[in-house]
Amino acid sequence: MVAKSGIPFTNLFVDQTLEQLIRELKVAGGITGITQNAGALDRFFLIAPELIKLIKDFHDSYCTKSDQPATKEHYQLSGSMAVRMFNNSGLIKKGIVKHCDGNPFSRKNINLMNLVSNMEVPENAKDDILLRDEKGTEKFEEFVCERVVASTAKMSIWDPMKKIKLKTFTTCRKKTQCKVGNKLVKLREDRQLLTRFLLVQQSRPSMIQSLSDTIGRYEFSVIPRSLFSSDGLLLIPADKSSFVHAIEECSIELSSEQNSTFDVPSTVESRNKVCIIDAMAIVQAIKKGPLMVYCSDFANAFVRSIKKIISGYEEGRVIFDRYLENSLKAQTRSKRSTGIDPVKFDINDATNIKLVPLKTLLSHIETKSKLTEYLGKAVLREYADSNKSVVVVYGTWTYCNKPNIVDPNIIEHSHEEADTLIPMHVLDASKTDGDTRDIDVYSPDTDVFVYLMDLFSSNNIAGHVRFITGKGKAKRTIDIRTRCEAVGTEKSKGLLGLHAFSGADWGGKFAGISKSRWINHYLTLESDSDAVDAFQKFGEDDFDQESVSDVLESFVCEVYAKNSKCRILGELRWELFRTKNLESEKLPPTLGALKPHIQRANAISAINKGYREPRPQTPLLTDNGWETISDGTISPKKCLEPPAPESVVELVKCGCRSECSTARCSCHKNNLPCTPLCKCGDCSNASDFDVPDQDEDIDE
Repeated sequence: MVAKSGIPFTNLFVDQTLEQLIRELKVAGGITGITQNAGALDRFFLIAPELIKLIKDFHDSYCTKSDQPATKEHYQLSGSMAVRMFNNSGLIKKGIVKHCDGNPFSRKNINLMNLVSNMEVPENAKDDILLRDEKGTEKFEEFVCERVVASTAKMSIWDPMKKIKLKTFTTCRKKTQCKVGNKLVKLREDRQLLTRFLLVQQSRPSMIQSLSDTIGRYEFSVIPRSLFSSDGLLLIPADKSSFVHAIEECSIELSSEQNSTFDVPSTVESRNKVCIIDAMAIVQAIKKGPLMVYCSDFANAFVRSIKKIISGYEEGRVIFDRYLENSLKAQTRSKRSTGIDPVKFDINDATNIKLVPLKTLLSHIETKSKLTEYLGKAVLREYADSNKSVVVVYGTWTYCNKPNIVDPNIIEHSHEEADTLIPMHVLDASKTDGDTRDIDVYSPDTDVFVYLMDLFSSNNIAGHVRFITGKGKAKRTIDIRTRCEAVGTEKSKGLLGLHAFSGADWGGKFAGISKSRWINHYLTLESDSDAVDAFQKFGEDDFDQESVSDVLESFVCEVYAKNSKCRILGELRWELFRTKNLESEKLPPTLGALKPHIQRANAISAINKGYREPRPQTPLLTDNGWETISDGTISPKKCLEPPAPESVVELVKCGCRSECSTARCSCHKNNLPCTPLCKCGDCSNASDFDVPDQDEDIDE
């Protein structure tokens, strides 16, 4: 026994200890070190009892045993250890709630899902996972009945047994096909490719490139985990607000040139004031009380909130999102609402919603589309005879309570999100006949803030533009002019591209790299640096990926390892793998995975910069980092390179019972030595390994 103490549950058998520790160190399992040396193994088992006896005699002779009563509880349930475990459990709970947008265990009709990736388990695997104990018990009883009990036995206990092959979370992982020569090899997302590569490199070194080149070039994963979750979906950023905080805290000293970039508005108190409101943010903020029984009550609460905001302005614009069935934005909304079954409601004054939670009411895309029209009309009715100028945007049309409020060219639009409609209306509201207007934008969305920074840095707007965000004590007003001056004109123009590149809603983010880390490094750059120029070109007609790839590759390297001198992704991946033992999502993406990400970021930037016109042309997604898969849907491209070298993807291995010396052995037939992954026994085709001398002790 390995006895650390006399406290229960802290004694482990020697073989259990060895298996646990070695399993962590050796993916393939098995005992290494002294157990491969017969002489050392014999000495180990002969000397172990004598060592224990010596230790016991020492304790008895010198009275080293404590007089205090023995502790009867597990050491992890007392003292600071228990406090630490309690605090850690609280942190885990907060992490789950934040990652899953609420407590996933409190939802009704929740589908079985992976908490790490938010991947829903397919229906054909759900029963196997949830009922594995029952199915195992059933098979055990069947085994006893058919093979053990004499009165019911139908077969021998030694007869072969058929595996039931229960599906697990692992078998539900993303699969892909990789072309190797003229063959298509199916691979499932797991983390065994690197292990397979190392074994092949050891046994067949002539078939493998150097380890440094291979680690730098290949992901060793079907899914590039630095950009995707295990189910093949793009990672969704959960910390976009840190982008705003970093810019708020920016206090770069301004040069005289930067100060003269923007015209300072005159301080006239009587200037016309306009507010532009993100309508769905108001909808989300409404609290359903017991008196809110019908949809008409909900509409009244919404109108009251709008009136409260507009009361201090001469003009108000209320902007709703547009909801499209098969858009990429809809996919993002769907992933965020994992576990909630969408329920469709008929929206009218008499619809009873007393017992309907707000999340359920907003769960179906058709319901939300009808709700935007219903609430928009309610606002227009409220201000039909008002002296205030009110504009409401829902669907593809813009409605006004007075003529000539907006530019006729923007009456009809093709935008999907209010995020891009808001800056378009800011630009429209700022174009007046000689009057300077102050514009306040009410929105909690980081995207809107970034678009306003891009808008202000690219256009000469005379009045103030303020971004009002947050709730309660966190509510604050951010002056866009001041922030553009602090960041600098050129870098402000590149923020939109950086935002899309570092993590947008439906463009993906880098695993383990926060938004604040990207923006903080960006703010340290010189205004005329190549990286700033590259981000400015995102979404523009003259964007050329080849001309910016090297610059962005260097920028990514700087963010991942600012103290490293590596500016090539392959070299940095090898350095981090070699010095810090990092792999998978902890490494930066390969160049083959980064290039499709650059394409997606450019396409997203082009869509976002579409705020400049009412009917922008949307880039073709299949030409910009997405592809059409077998079921006809659009899916992001994972990587331009195969997950591993061909010799690893299509691994030749045998299961011979003989010496592997004939053509019946697949390895021998292909002139390849057998590897440790082969299932052969007494093999004469294995490559030469350095086996230590039998008399030499090995301590591993």
